[in-house]
Amino acid sequence: NGQKEQISELIRLIYQQNQKSYLEVALLNESFSEFFNEIKYLNNLEEGIKDELDTFQVLRHELEVQHEDLSGKRNELDDTKSFLVDQKNDLSGQQDYQENLLNQTWGEESKYQELLVEADNEYNNILATIDALEKRARQKLNPDTYFGEFTGTLGWPVNSRHITAEFLDPDYERRFGRPHYGLDIAVPQGSPVYAPADGEVFQIIFIPTSSSSLSVMSISHVSGDGELVTRYLHMSQFTVQVGDFVTKGQIIGYSGGTCGIPGSGICNRETTGAHLHFEVREVNINNLHIPVNPLNYLY
Repeated sequence: NGQKEQISELIRLIYQQNQKSYLEVALLNESFSEFFNEIKYLNNLEEGIKDELDTFQVLRHELEVQHEDLSGKRNELDDTKSFLVDQKNDLSGQQDYQENLLNQTWGEESKYQELLVEADNEYNNILATIDALEKRARQKLNPDTYFGEFTGTLGWPVNSRHITAEFLDPDYERRFGRPHYGLDIAVPQGSPVYAPADGEVFQIIFIPTSSSSLSVMSISHVSGDGELVTRYLHMSQFTVQVGDFVTKGQIIGYSGGTCGIPGSGICNRETTGAHLHFEVREVNINNLHIPVNPLNYLY
């Protein structure tokens, strides 16, 4: 507005001056110097109005651009508002669904807790069965026919090094209510499992569970300092048999752990995805199997 008023005033002055002819200008001035000064003044007025008009045109163009930009942003805001309204309606629908689902399942909480207790009891019974069968199977080992002395280190039983549950993992114990005596190593279903050292296979069993079965393999490794037992859970397939002697790096079977596949265990409770459960146990002079951290031997 200020620039408009300034331009209007300049135009008015020029208009007034343009009503005079050059002769009138000359006659009204007492000297040629005053005449030329007034002519120069008129020229300066014209130059000034031209500059102001140029500035006005630039500002007008900028205002038009800003107006278009604001119109575009207004349309964008309208679209965003419509999207947010749709999102709000969708979230309201999801909330209603979740509340209905919660109301439906609220009365089943006690039943769910009962199922957890049953699953824990079932798994504890399975572990007791494994230990009893393993002890009985080891008694059949014939040390005179054993070959390949254990050198004190173990190779990794699978190619993966991704451990999802560690030895005596506190998170595992909080979740399942019992110690974790091995390593859970995440590995794709059906990956090869290798003998970590020379040894004798003395146990392969599939123990039925409420949802599938649990597979267990045990291998004895003898060294000059004693004996180690390695144990493998959740395998889906074995390529060796009880009584076979295996050498380090030999494929002894294939991994499992996918829920519902034979060998995986108690579905949705003990298995959280494809993996190998690997244990190492030291056999003491009393023939007791003491679980130890496999990482103490793996390299």
